[in-house]
Amino acid sequence: MIPSQLARPYTRFVKIEKNSKRPVEQNWQSTANYAHDDPALQEWMKRGGNVGFLTSSRGIIAIDCDTLEAEKRILELLPPSFTIKSATKGLSHVYLDTDEPFNAKIKDEQGNTLVDVQGPGKQILIPPSRINDQPYTISRKIEIMHVSSHELKSLLNKAFGKQIQKNKKNEPRPLIYESRLIRRVKEKIKISDLLIPLGIDVHKPRTQCPFHPSQSGACLAIDHEKQIWHCFNCQRGGDVITLYKYIRGELK
Repeated sequence: MIPSQLARPYTRFVKIEKNSKRPVEQNWQSTANYAHDDPALQEWMKRGGNVGFLTSSRGIIAIDCDTLEAEKRILELLPPSFTIKSATKGLSHVYLDTDEPFNAKIKDEQGNTLVDVQGPGKQILIPPSRINDQPYTISRKIEIMHVSSHELKSLLNKAFGKQIQKNKKNEPRPLIYESRLIRRVKEKIKISDLLIPLGIDVHKPRTQCPFHPSQSGACLAIDHEKQIWHCFNCQRGGDVITLYKYIRGELK
């Protein structure tokens, strides 16, 4: 049974392999995800399959604690909110509602992850999932609290600013956020704007990938609403930024 705090209209969930964190379907970020009451998802869980919450659904993100010390800081720092304990480490995943979902990773000086903010394009396991027969459990059965993204980033920087992985000049590296500039670029430039000049028909459900020849010419899927793409042949994919990098040869 999916927790009621997450079972909201328009929140989305992913089929995960039994006793694993691996999604079953390749295009889980775009089309292969489900409403909480979808019969296919319900049947999957009845058969013992794991389930992941697609973070940033309806603005909900998860603060994934990777160490006991980080967990202590997070629980002291944030307002009480719906929380799940992970199966293997037994550490907290704190769920928050925010106005601008984002991804961030906080590391110590050795590069070990302390906190992972799971936002757009990520999924995280929830009950009734199990790993090595150890269950994910609810530790705070309360409503999901709202915290603005600006306030949350300020709180995280205040708590972990001195422990963020340092760069070569021994200066603290900022948290890895998707910048406002990148968001504005995504709002202005669409995937079709980059593919049409390359001669790609963007109106087909499946079309030709620009990065390799294809006999079928129908291996590239584009989700125009979510502005993500995926090639089922070469397995490249992402958003408009990653497409631009592939076109320029910055990614291979």
